[in-house]
Amino acid sequence: SERSLQSLENKYHLLVDEKMKLSRKIEDLKHENISSEGRVKCTLENMRLLEEHVSNEREKADEALHNEVEKVKQQLDKEKRRSSAYKTKALESHRRSAKAKEVLACLPQRLTSTQKSSP
Repeated sequence: SERSLQSLENKYHLLVDEKMKLSRKIEDLKHENISSEGRVKCTLENMRLLEEHVSNEREKADEALHNEVEKVKQQLDKEKRRSSAYKTKALESHRRSAKAKEVLACLPQRLTSTQKSSP
C-alpha cells in the first residue's frame, strides 16, 4: 500500500511537471502567436503602403505619358499648320510664276505688234 502510494505520488509529480512544461509551452506559443500576428499586421500595412505607392507612381506615369502625348500632338499640329502655310505660299508663288511666264510670253507679241503698228 505504501509502495502504491509512493508510486501514485511519483506519477502525480510527473504529471504536475508535465502540466508545468505544457503550460510553459502554451505560454510560449501564445507569445509566438502574438508576435506572428504583429508581423502579419506589419506585413499587411507594408503591402498596403506599397500598393498605394505603386498606384501613385502609376498615376504619375500615366499623367506624364498623357502630357507627353499632348505635347507631341501639339507639335504635330504646329508642324501641320507650318507645312500648310508653306504649301499655300508655294502654290501662290507657283501661280505668280505661271502668270509672270504668261505675261513674258505675251510681251514679244505685244512689242512686235506695237512696232509694226507704229511706222
